[in-house]
Amino acid sequence: MRSTSYHPNALHYRCINSDCGGTYKHHKRRKHQGPFAPSILPAIGTWGCHSCVGVYMKLSPTTCFVAHINASRRPANHLRKLSDAGLHDLRIVTQAEGGYVRDEVVRLLRKASIRSRWPPVEHIRNVVLVCPYMKHPISGAALSGTYVVQAIREFLGGRDIPVNTESEGFVVKHETGEVRYFPWPGGIADPPLPDNG
Repeated sequence: MRSTSYHPNALHYRCINSDCGGTYKHHKRRKHQGPFAPSILPAIGTWGCHSCVGVYMKLSPTTCFVAHINASRRPANHLRKLSDAGLHDLRIVTQAEGGYVRDEVVRLLRKASIRSRWPPVEHIRNVVLVCPYMKHPISGAALSGTYVVQAIREFLGGRDIPVNTESEGFVVKHETGEVRYFPWPGGIADPPLPDNG
């Protein structure tokens, strides 16, 4: 049997994987639920964003939207190759592809907002965005994350929402709004613990 030690400040959270997202409801554990009640997670987030975009929007005291948006072009073999510079093969997006990505993300956000009855966009606050690679680190060319961020800002009425480019993910405690970021590159020694249960 393997022994596992946990960081004293580790935080269990619902982890949203790459290419996933949606509107989530936060439930408080009630005193009468007892020890066998389903797990109630205090936080939600995502990690592993490279040229992907992690987004959190608080919609109400009990609901939020979280997604790990991966809109990058992938090579036919789907394997990530190291370049001569030691960087993962980051796919540069043309302006035409970027326009398509931007339009598609806006369309999907509008669809989610109608389906889940989000509040008007001017009432959406506490927006968190992370994307370590919005531009290629050597050429400076736009990657898909640039267009995903543009789409989210456009959907939110053109607000200039800041993007954390130093992190590969985040965890948000929905009740308090506290955000913990996962540094990039190199990760962290004692990360919060994903819990998808």
